[in-house]
Amino acid sequence: IIRDARTTAWIPYLTQECLAAPLLRDGDALIVPSQFARLFYRQVFPHLRQSEVHVLYPMAHHLPAARTALLREAGPLRIGCLGRIADDKNMAAAFELVRELNPTRPAELHLAGAFQPSGHTLPGAAAIPRLARRLGLPETAVIYHGDLPYEAIWQYLGKLDVLHFPAVSSNESFGRVLLEAGRAGVPVVATDYAAAPEL
Repeated sequence: IIRDARTTAWIPYLTQECLAAPLLRDGDALIVPSQFARLFYRQVFPHLRQSEVHVLYPMAHHLPAARTALLREAGPLRIGCLGRIADDKNMAAAFELVRELNPTRPAELHLAGAFQPSGHTLPGAAAIPRLARRLGLPETAVIYHGDLPYEAIWQYLGKLDVLHFPAVSSNESFGRVLLEAGRAGVPVVATDYAAAPEL
């Protein structure tokens, strides 16, 4: 029995392991996307032997080639966040980063992604100017690009100086956006949490 768990603390994958547990034999395997996820599953399911849980990092060869342009020197620093905009993604930290930078280096925050699930801090696009004002940021310092189709994220990434990945979610078993940013040649500032340090 070969099982695949792409997200750590997600009920369907946890249920899968519970259901499979009494059926497992020598040679059966669980495939996970990071060392973080491997440690998580071995702690939650002590019956799993180390030799039965395998890390298979997502492949990058199908992603577009890395850009060659260097960071832009002129204009505000363009900081981007890409992915779900939800409380567990900690997007408010990106607003605070821009606020901290602005006295010494003008910066813009560029957000792209869906508000899913709707959070308390940023329940939707209409809340972006309100949070910016509360933190003392000009509304023009935060630009929302919408929920981009996959093909459009490469153009979005290509216009950033740095990608900010402030997530603090126990579901961050890999963080594909980190792989995509790296492939696009965009430096990343990330939390030292879950699987992010592996990348």
